[in-house]
Amino acid sequence: MKNTFIKVLIILLLFIITVAGMVLAIVIGEGAWDLPKGLGLILAFLLLFGLTSVSLLKFKNQIGFYGVLIPVILGVLLLILPKAYNSTLKFSLKVSPFYLSILLGILSGYLYYIKSIRKLALQLLLSLFPLLMSFGMYDLWIHKIEYGNWTGEINEQKAAPFELLTKNGDLVSNETLADSIVLLDFWFIGCGPCWVKFPDLQRIYEKYQSNPAVKIYAVNRPMPRDKPGALFQRIEDKDYTFPVLEGTQEVMDLLGVYKYPSVMILNQKGEMVFMGELADAELKLESMLSKEQ
Repeated sequence: MKNTFIKVLIILLLFIITVAGMVLAIVIGEGAWDLPKGLGLILAFLLLFGLTSVSLLKFKNQIGFYGVLIPVILGVLLLILPKAYNSTLKFSLKVSPFYLSILLGILSGYLYYIKSIRKLALQLLLSLFPLLMSFGMYDLWIHKIEYGNWTGEINEQKAAPFELLTKNGDLVSNETLADSIVLLDFWFIGCGPCWVKFPDLQRIYEKYQSNPAVKIYAVNRPMPRDKPGALFQRIEDKDYTFPVLEGTQEVMDLLGVYKYPSVMILNQKGEMVFMGELADAELKLESMLSKEQ
């Protein structure tokens, strides 16, 4: 009876450690605490390598081979299956390096357990993938999936014709924005990250509002539950003064906007020269203006 209790306790402990470690890895992988998202991958790899190898070496005789692997694998699946369920192909591609790092971690731990492969050479080789991801490659990968480019730069791609509306019902289009550098920040009312970025958008707007060569707009994606005029009212309630435009789903599709917030910059010819994050867009805007001076 005592032996059975100890076995159950070990299995439960392995499961809890796996879940706790994976939660931390996923939170970091989603950009928490302003840490590089790639650190989540190397953390997941190291966690599963350590758990698998140490557990097999220390507990295999007590709980068996599957007694070690099953709680570890179940702990992983408990956290990744809800995210994978009904996820889009784009989301699956975005997180695929994370899943691969998990598999490599478990495989490395198993190979280390095999006495004939305990010099760590193969483990170090397998760790190269999450290691490279942690040094910026994962952020680049996510940027490519979300925005269609690696760094935000777009090679002067002509923007599709679009029409947007002001609060007063005035039309804003490619033609009305001609000869200006245009920054468009795409958002929707229920987008938490969009509101987090709005103070920075307000600062950038105030910086350039006196420059006639620059136009800055927050472009709203309408949602079925939105009340008429709510997009303008919510911005005013927060005392933001940057201009807001009402878009349509058709416009978002035409411009290739699928992630929110997304920031696009058009040059004076109406060509897309940037698609990405607001911080990078500000640098691009400064670069474009400095070249004109």
